[in-house]
Amino acid sequence: DSANAGMNVETSLELINSSLLLRSSGENFATMDVCTVRCSDGVISFSKSGAAPSYVKNEYGISKIESNALPFGVMEQQSEINTEVFTVENSAVVLMVSDGVSDVFVSEEEDGLIKKLETLETVNPQVVASVILNTAIELSGGKADDDMTVIAISIWKN
Repeated sequence: DSANAGMNVETSLELINSSLLLRSSGENFATMDVCTVRCSDGVISFSKSGAAPSYVKNEYGISKIESNALPFGVMEQQSEINTEVFTVENSAVVLMVSDGVSDVFVSEEEDGLIKKLETLETVNPQVVASVILNTAIELSGGKADDDMTVIAISIWKN
């Protein structure tokens, strides 16, 4: 585990990209979606490459975190890792989903996942994750056509 070895996130991600390139004899790539939370001051950091959007819901609204970067293992020099940072002032719900979930919420005029998050009044991460996953399965006709992963965490500042 590179974090326990004292490596920062960026160095760890470069190492993963290099490893994928070295091991690749053909098409071998992976999306990367990392969220770190610094508990001492409530700083949330997202690093994304080729991953589905993530969301932060707090007292100011809902922020969508996206990346246009290519997945890891596609290019030798991975220079476009998108990193965004948020500071939790009171509380926040962080939602990370796979593309199998985000793709079924897409409509032509707006992001359906944001609309769904706006309707949720709870900050319980289990409830948030269950509602999002169940809605995604319902929107895809009751059967998951792709992997559907949902991770939700709630953060409160002491």
